[in-house]
Amino acid sequence: MRSKSRAAFTLDVARHDQHRLTVATAYDELLFHGPCFQVIEAIDGLSERGAAARVRSTRPIDWLTGSGADQQEWIFDPALVDAAAQMALLWARTVHGHSCLPARFGRIARLRDTLPARLRMAFDNVPSADRHLVGANVYFVDDADRVVMLIEGMECVGSAALNRLGGTAASAAPRALSA
Repeated sequence: MRSKSRAAFTLDVARHDQHRLTVATAYDELLFHGPCFQVIEAIDGLSERGAAARVRSTRPIDWLTGSGADQQEWIFDPALVDAAAQMALLWARTVHGHSCLPARFGRIARLRDTLPARLRMAFDNVPSADRHLVGANVYFVDDADRVVMLIEGMECVGSAALNRLGGTAASAAPRALSA
């Protein structure tokens, strides 16, 4: 099924240099995602205002087993949508010391029919009086600074009790997911 995409707009991805975090530390110690969802390739920085990273898009047909011709095209790349939630967890863990999980995505919009293989992700924190509620708008930007996909109104709920979830990606054996 094809959907009509909206026109892209440009965005100057902000620098965030208050905190540093490597991708190896993120996936080996803080996140719990297996190989298919490990799409963050570099974390350029984090700050109270948000974060910037480089990500790669995926083709779910390449990692889903038993998928037929009717599943050749996806409207959204589920790994990129999850990368936004992963960045929320990394941001909350780095800035507030607790992990968080997604509770709500307000709006997800694809602004181009096909996504480039490599993108920059701008994670803009939406401040909250409750430090356990992480709100953000997340923009996926191509090399020409055009926003090609965005997530508005993402909300995640955090707790230090969730910190125990991290570190399982290093031991996850690569395997195909079933549909």
